[in-house]
Amino acid sequence: MEKYEISVLYVEDEEIIRDSLSSIINNIVVDFYSAVDGMEGLELYKKYKPDLVVTDIKMPIMGGLEMIEKIKEIDKHVNIVITSAHSESEFFMRAIDLGVDSFILKPVRRKKLSALIRKYGETKTLSKKLKAEELERKKTEEALTDSEERFRAISTSANDAIIMMNKAENIIYWNKAAETIFEYRSDEVIGKNLGNTIISSPSRTIFDRNLKHFLEKGEEDATAGRTLDFTGLKKNGAEFPIEFSLSSVVIQGEWNIVSIIRDRTESKIMESKLRKSEEKYREVINLTTQGFGITLPEKGFIEINSSLCNILGYPRDEILGKTIFDFATLDAEGVVQNEIHRDLTKINDHFDIKLLNKKMEEIYVSVTSSAFYYDEAGDIIGRFAFYKDITERKRADEKIKRLYSSIMAELDIASSAQSLMLPKWLMLEDNLIVSSNYTPSTKIGGDLFDVIKISDTQYVVYIGDISGHGVEAALLMTAIKSTINMIIDSEKNDIQPYRVMNRLNSILSEKLLYRNYMTLLLALVDLEDNTIRYFNAGHPPVIQYDKKDNKATLASEIGSIPMGWNPEIIYMKNEEDILSAEENKITFLYTDGIFECEDKKGEQLGLEGFVELLGKNISDDNLAVIPYKIKTKLVEKGYDISLDDFTLIALKKNLLEPEKTSKKLFLIGSVLVNTKRIRAQCEKMILECFDDIQFAAKIELIINELLNNIILHSLKDQPDATILFQIEIDKVVKLTLWDKGINWVIPDKKKTEENVFGEELTGVFLIYSLATKVHRSRYDEINETTIIIEYEKK
Repeated sequence: MEKYEISVLYVEDEEIIRDSLSSIINNIVVDFYSAVDGMEGLELYKKYKPDLVVTDIKMPIMGGLEMIEKIKEIDKHVNIVITSAHSESEFFMRAIDLGVDSFILKPVRRKKLSALIRKYGETKTLSKKLKAEELERKKTEEALTDSEERFRAISTSANDAIIMMNKAENIIYWNKAAETIFEYRSDEVIGKNLGNTIISSPSRTIFDRNLKHFLEKGEEDATAGRTLDFTGLKKNGAEFPIEFSLSSVVIQGEWNIVSIIRDRTESKIMESKLRKSEEKYREVINLTTQGFGITLPEKGFIEINSSLCNILGYPRDEILGKTIFDFATLDAEGVVQNEIHRDLTKINDHFDIKLLNKKMEEIYVSVTSSAFYYDEAGDIIGRFAFYKDITERKRADEKIKRLYSSIMAELDIASSAQSLMLPKWLMLEDNLIVSSNYTPSTKIGGDLFDVIKISDTQYVVYIGDISGHGVEAALLMTAIKSTINMIIDSEKNDIQPYRVMNRLNSILSEKLLYRNYMTLLLALVDLEDNTIRYFNAGHPPVIQYDKKDNKATLASEIGSIPMGWNPEIIYMKNEEDILSAEENKITFLYTDGIFECEDKKGEQLGLEGFVELLGKNISDDNLAVIPYKIKTKLVEKGYDISLDDFTLIALKKNLLEPEKTSKKLFLIGSVLVNTKRIRAQCEKMILECFDDIQFAAKIELIINELLNNIILHSLKDQPDATILFQIEIDKVVKLTLWDKGINWVIPDKKKTEENVFGEELTGVFLIYSLATKVHRSRYDEINETTIIIEYEKK
């Protein structure tokens, strides 16, 4: 059934009536909207501006008449139909005053409503059609007027003579350029024969023959659109060369001929100069040290110079008729010829190619090619190119590439060695959890940090940033880290941050930091006293996030100057600061590469912006993933974090878990560890919460398959990878696993069902079969896998 191109809004509070009539209206019109009362109807009208409104009168919240009144304030011409019971006749007069178009008494008959809407649709469609036709007619008239005006404007300002004549060959239009070229005023030539007026006697016969053919065949004649050369005649009788082209145009039903004429006096002079220039060009081309050649499709080289012969080692007659690809080695010919040289739509090309000279020696040639010959349609049919022997440069480049590859391989080894010196991305103790995200701006960097356990309740945490980047900063980082650890070990019975800093500054200033400096923040975390006592030597201030009020705060900037600036400086105890280490506080240490990163406008994030970012993007996330989520958020916001080393550390006191708990974390330090103990503990927790041995076995199986699949796919090339696993029991069982492996995407459920017997997908299929929901996300380098299992009580 064809629908009418109109939109209808139907407003009715009675559900049965509304559903019944809605299906009728929806089958008739293209766009249909329904509402349960006048308030909703008014909002839908404001949003969609339908062509027709069909409404009941009495409705809750806002009645039909009140809605109509407000709609009429928006568009007084909108068409409205009221559906009304006999008892509501007291509303009819007001409805008429509001400009209602029609009434339908309830109960509404489907055929009557359908007929009314069809009638309105036909009327509206016809009206739209008439308006469209009228608009099109006006556009056509305006276009015609504009076209005539543009023709006159263009022809008046054109440099070429534009002359129009009728079928009798008499001139009916003569532009300003024609007056200048032929020295006749317009009133002197209008009505005269064109050929007799402006074509000299020697060219008259050829001109008349071409014009006769054009008059007989019109645009189908070969003369149409072509440029012909004739000898023109000025008013004073002077002859001069002209270019002449013909076309036709219909104006007010009359067929006319338009000729465009150009004075070729200057171009003839230029052609003469060009011929002399070509002779000089050939002399120059033969003297140049670069090879030169002109090629045409299917003909190969048609012109070459002596330098190209010298490069290839062949005489001239053995090169002509071939292309450069006839001398290419097998590994070079195919790709370059097919993808570059034969693509004649390209005007300019530049490429390098490996060739064999006559002595069968491999040589490298740089080719700079450009379009040169064009056919009458303007399409490229030939090229000229310069050829330069770059064999020595290529061999030097290859040597540099090999050297670069060797350096990069060594840097990879150095990067791996440096990463082994830094803590793993996650540290989970009975009373402390630390997560770190470190990414150097190059393969190796100058940021350093560590977490050193002093006792069951005390830890030293430090973070530093060595000036500069690359190898020098990385080597300093290695030496400084060893020095710090040596000092900490010697003072572990009484750690005083300011004293450690003094010893370190004395050693570094004398032996290592004579050309560099380093910012360093060193803290003693005492989980028995719930304190973090630290000394800051020029490093960015600590940020703490309070989970109670969901607020991030910048700590005081108390401290002193960076290490290496002044070997004589004495760091004082009163320059230390103390923060709370209570379990509701997350402490962030970081380097300046984070807040000095810039967005696409070149604006830095800044310290305040970083504090705000932390405050808005930390909720109930596990601390392990927070540094990686923050980095992901920075990238999403368009900040470039690749210009400097990126280091972000988050640490928090970890509450001791009771013997019976509904939530438990497990740290798997190596994929080679047997996970049987973890599965057993989880199975025990399930039994304590649900007292269902089959459900517990189900959870144990999912955990086994989950760990095995992560190890198999994400961590197969990382035997010392760290995995954090969490089980959380409420009304459902939630299993979460964090790993720093490759970005492995779990196959969707449908794929596992189709490949259930595939060895690699069997475990995933089991997880889908037993779990309620499976989800996997990635934040920077961390994969987060979440599995939900609902308990079905028997």
